[in-house]
Amino acid sequence: MDEDDTKEDDKDETEDEKADKQFKQMVAMADRSLDRFNSDAPAEVRDAAIAEFIETGVLNPETAQVDEVETAMVEAAFALHAEREVFKPLGLTSAQYSTYVDEADMPALRRALVSGDWGTLHRHAQAVSAHIAQHGDGNADLY
Repeated sequence: MDEDDTKEDDKDETEDEKADKQFKQMVAMADRSLDRFNSDAPAEVRDAAIAEFIETGVLNPETAQVDEVETAMVEAAFALHAEREVFKPLGLTSAQYSTYVDEADMPALRRALVSGDWGTLHRHAQAVSAHIAQHGDGNADLY
């Protein structure tokens, strides 16, 4: 297959297919970064980076001792995965969802994210979606 065939194939892709392809490429790059981090970083560095993220929501490249670009890639991959696999199927956006999360619950939700416990995030997002369906998209009476 030459370069012209590749360009022709790209033209035939739908916007959803292009987005899916880009998403998969980003996830693959993030997975490689996480694999390197998990295999190369000392346990105390991994533990410190994870603990800081769980408490603050910031994946700090200095604490993790990794490149800022890799940090941004991992954050983006997690955010895209949550958006596509958890929020979108429930009719939510991540921004909308975040307005319904009590700040006190964030460390537990970030812990679920780090451990890959997508079920917990999905159940929480379902509760948000149900609340919106019942009360409208206003969270004044939520807490």
